[in-house]
Amino acid sequence: MKKTILALLTALILIFLCLSAALPAAAETSGSCGEGLTWTLEGGVLTVSGNGEMEDYTQKLSPWYDSRAEITRIVLENGVTSIGEKAFVWCEGPESLVIPDSVTKLGFEAFYGCTGLRSLTVGKGLKYIGSFAFGWCEELCEITVSQENPTFHSAGNCLIDTAAKELVVGCKTSVIPDDGSVTLIGDASFEGSGITSVVIPDSVTKIDHLAFFDCVKLKDVTIGKNVTSIGWNAFCACEELTGVVIPDGVTEIANWTFYGCSKLKSATIPGSVSKIGANAFLGCLGLTDVYFAGSEEAWRSVSIGELNESLYRAAVHFGGAPTEAALSGDVNGDGAVNKKDSLALKKYLADPENHPIVLAAVDVNVDGCVNKKDSLRLKQYLAGWAVALGA
Repeated sequence: MKKTILALLTALILIFLCLSAALPAAAETSGSCGEGLTWTLEGGVLTVSGNGEMEDYTQKLSPWYDSRAEITRIVLENGVTSIGEKAFVWCEGPESLVIPDSVTKLGFEAFYGCTGLRSLTVGKGLKYIGSFAFGWCEELCEITVSQENPTFHSAGNCLIDTAAKELVVGCKTSVIPDDGSVTLIGDASFEGSGITSVVIPDSVTKIDHLAFFDCVKLKDVTIGKNVTSIGWNAFCACEELTGVVIPDGVTEIANWTFYGCSKLKSATIPGSVSKIGANAFLGCLGLTDVYFAGSEEAWRSVSIGELNESLYRAAVHFGGAPTEAALSGDVNGDGAVNKKDSLALKKYLADPENHPIVLAAVDVNVDGCVNKKDSLRLKQYLAGWAVALGA
């Protein structure tokens, strides 16, 4: 009997221990986050206080990460000198943020994915902002920098490195200054922002890589005439973008530049471009027209990287942006409809990649397709048959 009772008690103890181990540990509500710094989470308010630098969280999660859904406000007290890398990633609740005067550095992805953040105020001490510090802060619409800050200033809801003339952080309401204070759109400066339209002024000479990456609401972009360099992935995944005019002076369209711009219908490319990188127009499923400012011969000499099928499917027009509707049947774009057009269409149908034509003029039977039926209709027209070309 005693052995039976002992065995039963042992089994109950083991069951209890197993159940206890399976229960999730209670989330921390306070602790250390750097030498001289402590944090507390109470009533949705995360407060960091003390004196010193915050730890980086690239190799481990921040101690409040598991409680991030509870955080509605972040308070950084004066005395904190740096914000660690990935410190507040995906803290989606806070709507405003004040960087105190004591902070001199924001680490890589410090506030990445703070999707509810609308207002950012930066103190006078900030000297360095890591890449993607405010990436995917899609609701951010107000940026203010202390007038006493010698490194950064704000204008038009843009955070700007004063000496470098670099736009470092943009947001959904940014208006890029055209007074010469910005010459560079910095890397990932608008990444994931909610911006819908942007004018890049003539004072800008370079758009860095990832500048407008994942701006999924961006519909309209005007690129200033003095831009000569556009970095890789600069407009990648701008799903609502319908058209782009690249200014003269740009010599290369880098890898992945317009990747995933699924609604892009037209692209105007200057004659100065000699190279189009791999995947530059990959996923541009809606691309129907490419306007190349140079000649057909110049277009043939452009080095086009792999996975740019969208360029080959699109109609390539020579001489720049369109000025008037294409003449139906004028396949080679010389302003007349004759046997040369019939020959050009025949070559295109046999090898479209190496025989670009004015596709807008080719669908002569207006059935929405370019095929042998168009070739036949064109031959009939040239032979004097009573058939019409185009609508």
